[in-house]
Amino acid sequence: MLTILSKAPLAFTHTDDVYREIIRELNKHLHLYTPEPFGFKSVASGYAEHSRYIVPLGELFQVDPLKSTLRAWTINFLPSFLSELYACVATSNLVVFHPDKIRMILRFRVLQDRRGYSLAPHRDSKDTIFAFLLQLSESNPTTSLFFRNNAKYRYRDPIIRANDQASVSTAIGCFFKSLYGYDLGFEISENQFGVSKFVAWDHLRTAWLVQVVDNEILLIKYDEQKLTVPYGSILAIHNPLSDFMFSSERTKYFQENCTHGFFPTSFDTRNLLLCDVLCRYSENEDDLIPNDPSPTHHFYVVLRKETTHDMLKNAGFIKK
Repeated sequence: MLTILSKAPLAFTHTDDVYREIIRELNKHLHLYTPEPFGFKSVASGYAEHSRYIVPLGELFQVDPLKSTLRAWTINFLPSFLSELYACVATSNLVVFHPDKIRMILRFRVLQDRRGYSLAPHRDSKDTIFAFLLQLSESNPTTSLFFRNNAKYRYRDPIIRANDQASVSTAIGCFFKSLYGYDLGFEISENQFGVSKFVAWDHLRTAWLVQVVDNEILLIKYDEQKLTVPYGSILAIHNPLSDFMFSSERTKYFQENCTHGFFPTSFDTRNLLLCDVLCRYSENEDDLIPNDPSPTHHFYVVLRKETTHDMLKNAGFIKK
């Protein structure tokens, strides 16, 4: 069963017995592997998470039952997800880029987040069609959507120093008091994405991206929409950084206003399976899989050109 949670950006849950099977199989083996620090390439530079780890399960994905299960899931369910995506983004000016060259690749990873983890409001890489998240524990919290507020705020104070988190935190506290009329609790963390150096998480469940210019902080407000995902269901989000496979009026709106992220929580650990559906245009098979530094961390399902074309045609993206 598929349940729409949001259409801006598109986010929905899907329920099927296969997810319980995947959860059971992964949880049987997780304790046998030592998580390793997770790093990624952000918009600005390389970024190493201090509270996110990756579990090196590459070899487990390479054998049955997981290998066959994930391949079958791709063939059986990805077409329906693509149909929902088309219905969400299709407008009269929808353009699909290089439809005869498109290939889709699915990348599976198991991540472990630890106490203090948060994820600033962001969009995924430009070549991401979907991000699928499957929580591996009933107590795991889920991702949230964030919507940019049109208002922009400024607060000037001579104590502010660009690289000093303590002075920026003090200024944010003063700004909240001037805005709300009382001391509003909040947490501050570094921003992993874009030009804003910090993100402030206030206790009203609002996220603020904070840029520091001289002795002034510039703040952009993001309102949260919590996503309720039943345990044993998968969460799908379409929220790419820019138009890569296709473009329409709606995708432009999503990119200007819609993000997703994760509020700081007090859990000890959460394990999740993350699947990214990526788009590629290369005719060379060797160029389709990203050049990842450690293949033991990932498992890829590479769709044949004909399979990709048929799925996109049946979904509505390709008309011929």
